[in-house]
Amino acid sequence: MSPLEARYRRLLRLYPADYRAERGEEMVGTYLQMVRNGQRWPRAADVADLVAGSLRQRVRAAGPAFAGGRHAAAVLALATAGALAAIWLLYVELTGERHFGPFRGLGGLVWLAWLAAAVLPVASSGRAHRWTVAGALAATVAVVPVSALVPVDRPALMELLPQFALGVVALGLDGRGTRANPAVPAVATSVTAAVLLLFCLPYSPLPAGFGVSYGYRAEVHSVAPAAGALLAAAGLACAALLRARGLWALTLLATPVALCFVEPVARRISGKRPWNPADFDDLVLASVGLTGVAVVVVLGLQVAARRASA
Repeated sequence: MSPLEARYRRLLRLYPADYRAERGEEMVGTYLQMVRNGQRWPRAADVADLVAGSLRQRVRAAGPAFAGGRHAAAVLALATAGALAAIWLLYVELTGERHFGPFRGLGGLVWLAWLAAAVLPVASSGRAHRWTVAGALAATVAVVPVSALVPVDRPALMELLPQFALGVVALGLDGRGTRANPAVPAVATSVTAAVLLLFCLPYSPLPAGFGVSYGYRAEVHSVAPAAGALLAAAGLACAALLRARGLWALTLLATPVALCFVEPVARRISGKRPWNPADFDDLVLASVGLTGVAVVVVLGLQVAARRASA
């Protein structure tokens, strides 16, 4: 076996074992027929094709339980993302000095995009809401390089990171399920925002007369972790009520929940107050540590979900 063939076979391990046994040799042969002279590593296009195909096959192997759990997780993630967007928009971007139209910074456009994604299923008759979620995700990513080109502040990465993770999960919205209950994401967003406002903001004085960064930092130590705790509680409720579907939902929500706690964990490691940024190395340490915890939780939940499905 050549080193290149061995590398292709290692990539095939991403597929379920029964699928590899049935189609593995055929797939390896197909990729090797397209090898160029002197090629030593799988092409990037082949790697992407194998990864995407393995994800599709594992989703199919998971069966209807995964599909139901994915939709439940998407609704909860979109509700949390919409609630956070509403709070950041009302209590940060629309307060104090305006530096970008009616907003304090570029974050106003990002949060409006997320609110549109949460409300659109009410008026949408299909899968257009997925495109809205994708647009909000694109705005969340684009605001970082755009802020480097224009002299306007943006939300810190520790506010954008959990929002991005929530949006990735929200892409799993089932068009048919959303058509059957179109108001569910919007209602869930409203309830989540109301709970966050009721239990978090009264105990964290709103900033006045400071920049956008200070405004987010003064609130994120209470609002983002509270949103993560609510999301985890909702996922646990799904696991208790929906069994296999709920366990898959909790699996998908584990990483966004963990990322909601990155900033306060990093600040605790740094020993900084809420209005002082945590040190960069502590942010990296908190991100890696919490992501590792999420991976361990996900692996355990996957095993539990498969046993419940069986």
